[in-house]
Parts: sequence; structure tokens; C-alpha cells
Amino acid sequence: PISTNSTSADLVLPAGTNNIRFARLYWGGRINNSVVTGAPDTLRKIKIRKGTNGAYTSAITAATNVDQFAISNTDRIYQAYVDITQFVNTLGAGTYTVADIPSTQGNIGSGGRYAGWCIVVAYENTALPFNSIRVYDGMAQVFNNAAATTLDVTLTGLNVPNNNLAADEAVMATMAWEGDASLAGSVANPLGDFIKVNNIAVSNAMNPVTNFWNGSITKNGVNVTTKNPNYSNQMGIDIDEVNVGTGFNILPNATSVTVQFGTEQDQYFPSVFTFNIRMKD
Repeated sequence: PISTNSTSADLVLPAGTNNIRFARLYWGGRINNSVVTGAPDTLRKIKIRKGTNGAYTSAITAATNVDQFAISNTDRIYQAYVDITQFVNTLGAGTYTVADIPSTQGNIGSGGRYAGWCIVVAYENTALPFNSIRVYDGMAQVFNNAAATTLDVTLTGLNVPNNNLAADEAVMATMAWEGDASLAGSVANPLGDFIKVNNIAVSNAMNPVTNFWNGSITKNGVNVTTKNPNYSNQMGIDIDEVNVGTGFNILPNATSVTVQFGTEQDQYFPSVFTFNIRMKD
């Protein structure tokens, strides 16, 4: 059968033996209600393969693994996920292609619909230091009728060493839907769209402090290019990884970190959120 909406990205793992302990494929976007009404299980279906040619493996997830927000009379935002731990553990690092993402084309007001995906992988490599890993895979709406609003998340149970962390010893990664490159801070809304760690705003060369959620896929302020198509503006999808070990008040022996998602006029939908932090030896 012919596939549609196929895109690819590379999974890069460190040298040595990597035992995949956790792998999930997430997909979602903004879709017309009629598509879901016509086929109620459409949001649950996806295809994936290793490489850029050959047969796909089809997957269908449980209905409880689909989150949705009705945002207009015609459209909804959705996200779904399926466990692919065994699939990735067998096939390892390299290029993965995902196809048949449920989606709808067309403009909505001054914006448009969109769809995309990502894979989250937690691996064990005994040559590397021990880390404490948190993976949050809910979906939230950051929106207050074009007024300022925030969403706070407290990560607990951490076991930070009794010395200061290096920058790359605390790594935050997050995915969000409906980030807009064109909607940043303004005179009326000076903070724009932001994320804070321990009340300190995060920013870099690709993610401005007043428009962190700008539809980019980045690693520490550098555009990730190991994807196809390779846009710098991904038009509604943010996937960003940032080193936060220094400059964000994560103190020696800390057991928690506070993360805040905020906006002063826009709306966006944080979904997958991970935090990887060095542990005591």
C-alpha cells in the first residue's frame, strides 16, 4: 500500500553497548474534526520503519494513549503514542521513517494545520555516568484567552551530587505543539512565550527568551539537521534539548527542580518533557 506524510530523522546513540530501556513514538497535530468522526480510530494508527525504503511496520495504540483538545468548532489538537522499545532495541541507531500521520491540510485564520512526530529513547550504557531520568508524556494546554498564564511542573526525587554540576550534567528536552515563529514578545506582552527552570528563563541562539516556542528543532541553540525535510521553522512543532546544569540554580544535593511553561498572549501545547540529571556516585 502507498504511504503518505512520510518524514525521517536520525537516532544517534553513544559509542559502546546501548540497551534500550524505553522507547516511545509520539505523533500528533491539528486536525479537522470530520476526519476523526469519519474514522474514530484514525488518530491511533501509525507506520514506522528503519531506513528510508522498504516495508513499514504498522502500529495501533490504545484509545487511552490519545490526548485531545477541542480548540474550535472544526478543529482539535491531538497527540498519541505507542511503545516501540523492542523495535528500537532490535534495530538500533540510524534513520527512522514514520508515515501515515493523521492530518489535515489547509489554513486556519492567520495560521495553519500541522502534524509531526518524535521518538523518545532512554538507554543504558554502563560506560557512562549514572543519571536520573524523568519522562513526562502527558499533554497540556498553555492558554488563557490571549491573556498571561503559566503552567508549573516540579520534578521530585532527584539525587544531585554534592558538588556543582557541569552544564551537560543536567539536560532538559521538550516537545510542544503550535509554537509560532511570528508570535514573540511585544510592548504589550513583554515576556512572550517562555520556559523557566527554577524561575530562570531559558534561551539560546535558536530559541529567543521571549519566543522560545518558535517552531524549531534544536540542540543547545543549534538547528538539528539530521531530519528530512530539514526546515529551520518546523511550522508548529518544537523539539528542543538544552543543557541546564549551570546557570539555573540547581544546587548541590538538590532533590527537586521547578519548570514553568508560560505565555502572555499565545497558546501552545507542551507534551513530551524529559529531564536527565547526574546522580550521586
